[in-house]
Amino acid sequence: MSQELFLENGHLSDAGLAALRDGQLDELARLEAAEHLSFCDACLDRYLALAEPVQIQPPEDLTLPVMRRIRQRIARVVMNRYAVAAAAVVLAFGLWGGGVFGRITQKPDWRQDVPDERTHWEISDSLNQMFGAFGNAADHLLDALHPTFDQPSGAADTPADSVKGE
Repeated sequence: MSQELFLENGHLSDAGLAALRDGQLDELARLEAAEHLSFCDACLDRYLALAEPVQIQPPEDLTLPVMRRIRQRIARVVMNRYAVAAAAVVLAFGLWGGGVFGRITQKPDWRQDVPDERTHWEISDSLNQMFGAFGNAADHLLDALHPTFDQPSGAADTPADSVKGE
């Protein structure tokens, strides 16, 4: 194979360059050709001319998917913050409505003299009403924000785009 690989003048033959390009050389012949190409510029130029140009595809436009994911993450962060704040408010009102804060500040002797006016069922009903109202408010808020964060792909992606469309 080395006779076909090299010409009499020591350069790689056209058949040898084509075999190298197509991967048809055995290990030893491939190493000999690679070593020769490492120091012979003339053969390297011929080899590069034989190589087929690589077709590079333009990158896919990722603007819309990236902007959609950014909007979704912002919505999650905002919703999580509001959900935590709303849960704290509901918990505070629940504890306040249940009389926990009043019991903490009252003296034990005075508390024993005053009968508890609210029954367990009244407290439970008021908490159910309060949590139901909170749930309805949260549903309305999410319904109002849903179109903002789930725009169709053809919709404006930036505030500047939405101003241009108006």
